[in-house]
Amino acid sequence: MARADKWRRVADKFRALPDAFGLREHTVQLEVSQYSGELPGDGDKFSRYTPITVGNGSPPKVRFPSQKEVALGLFASGSVVIGPFTPDFGSGGFSRPNIDGSLLDTYVGMKILVTGPQCPNGMHYRVNNSNVDRALRIVLTCEPAGE
Repeated sequence: MARADKWRRVADKFRALPDAFGLREHTVQLEVSQYSGELPGDGDKFSRYTPITVGNGSPPKVRFPSQKEVALGLFASGSVVIGPFTPDFGSGGFSRPNIDGSLLDTYVGMKILVTGPQCPNGMHYRVNNSNVDRALRIVLTCEPAGE
């Protein structure tokens, strides 16, 4: 086992603690969808959902930027910051190619679905930026996406 894998396991264990105290109110799912027709939008839509979790199935931190951060141009209006959560390692984590879309076929779409108190009916986002910091955490910056 590599040294980085040992520290990823420790980080993944402690990232689940806020959920035990009820601080993680939003659930996050990766939605991969495609249509039965030849082009996007033709035919029936088929979606596959994969939950993005930290630790033992706990939801990751979801942060909505303040008006000040949006006014300063740090984030787009309506954007959301998801993470940190642990990258893939020997016995857990979330695979990076699933987030950047490099494993997707042609005409297959990928969105992030966030459900919680600020978006009770669920809100779709597209990944604007994925930051992998020191191979121990992934942080996603997402912008609103329509159907």
